Amino acid sequence: MFSFIVGVVIGAGMLLVFLLFQQRRIEALDEEKQLIYQEKQIVIDFMHGMVEALGEGLTREELFQRIVHAAILSTGALSACVFDAIEGERLRGVAVEGLFPPHLPLPEGSRIKLTTRAKFIEQILKSEEFSFGEGVVGSAAETHQAVLVENAQLDE
Repeated sequence: MFSFIVGVVIGAGMLLVFLLFQQRRIEALDEEKQLIYQEKQIVIDFMHGMVEALGEGLTREELFQRIVHAAILSTGALSACVFDAIEGERLRGVAVEGLFPPHLPLPEGSRIKLTTRAKFIEQILKSEEFSFGEGVVGSAAETHQAVLVENAQLDE
């Protein structure tokens, strides 16, 4: 009789452990499902914004600016920039929003020409050109792979 009771207690304990494991697995799947839904909603909102922009007959530059703005709204980013390939293997910033950092060292005389930092950086990004493979953006353009920059610091 004693061994029967011990067997029932051990079996109930194993069943409880199994149920707790399955409950955690279900919660993890629910979280993953919510993240996928949020990503899907971001993509839908972005595409909706782009379809509206195309319907408005915007110029190429205005469309790029709309893409940058929609990307910031969709992702919660603080800044964004669209780079366009020109003359084969060269890149130039064509639309920027926020304090997107320049890729090349800034000329000393240009630091005081514009009134706001955002306008200054926008002007610099639209004027500088660099090759595929040069810098972070050039590397991403060359490899067609995203680049994660952790703990970015400016060299002064």
